[in-house]
Amino acid sequence: MTGSYYLSENRARILKALKCCSYLEHPNCGECPQDGLGFGFACRDDLLKWARVFLEMQDWISVEEKMPPERDTIFAPLYGTDKWRNAMFRKMSDDVRVVCVLEDGTRRVWHDHTVDGKWDSERSGRVPVRRITHWMENPALPEE
Repeated sequence: MTGSYYLSENRARILKALKCCSYLEHPNCGECPQDGLGFGFACRDDLLKWARVFLEMQDWISVEEKMPPERDTIFAPLYGTDKWRNAMFRKMSDDVRVVCVLEDGTRRVWHDHTVDGKWDSERSGRVPVRRITHWMENPALPEE
């Protein structure tokens, strides 16, 4: 079982343990469900380290629920003028992680972005993608 899967499956228990340890003067150790989580939490400091992991964890977003935010491109001001060309596009999103279903039914995770509200891989036809089902923003880059 991967760490992020284990964290997401035990989110409620870990969040309760974090809440119990959030009281600096009077920890609520008696109410803490940390026993049996398998992380070897020894004290409040260990739990607070895991709090950072939770802050960085993101859930997949269904494309039916919401699409990534798009911004105007350099071509946007030309839309509706005689300078507009078919190869231009008005809006695009940043690259995000996506779950895509390939033509053979295989599910894969890779990066993609939207162009005028459509996924680039679906729009371009360069990759045999049947459909994209979920997306999430990329994590922050590590600090040096």
